Amino acid sequence: AAAQAGAEDRTATAAQTRFRFHAYLQGALERDSADVRGRQILRMRLTDRIALAALYALEPEAAHHWVLYALEHGLAGVRAEPDDPILATKVFGLPFSNPIGLAAGFDKDARVIDAMLNLGFGFVEAGTVTPKPQPGNPKPRLFRLDEDRAVINRFGFNSEGIDAFVKRL
Repeated sequence: AAAQAGAEDRTATAAQTRFRFHAYLQGALERDSADVRGRQILRMRLTDRIALAALYALEPEAAHHWVLYALEHGLAGVRAEPDDPILATKVFGLPFSNPIGLAAGFDKDARVIDAMLNLGFGFVEAGTVTPKPQPGNPKPRLFRLDEDRAVINRFGFNSEGIDAFVKRL
């Protein structure tokens, strides 16, 4: 009976957590995105605003490489505060500090996994990795869609290969 009561308590807590997190996300989606973006930029430190402006002055793929370089060499990637415990979750028995992850493609060669975790992602997927090094699609292959706050990624399977990837894990 005690085990069943404990299981019911955990189920109720999980449901409350999902409800609060969903309500937070729903509220964020209902706000005017231009207003939200404006407030985010105002809260940024001056150095961050300068860095962001410099990155936007570069071609998208060059900016991507500079960000990877900065993360890899400790020039960026310091997180200010830990996750709220309400965000903790478990998937297939694996604990995550939060449910927000970084999908494969940003760090194709496993160069900045720890830096991305330090930024606050609950998990990070690295890759896509190929058996042997290969260049991917011809350039240009990354395009900004500023109005949509999105990018189109047509890198293809550029990769330093599995040997370089495994050395970094």
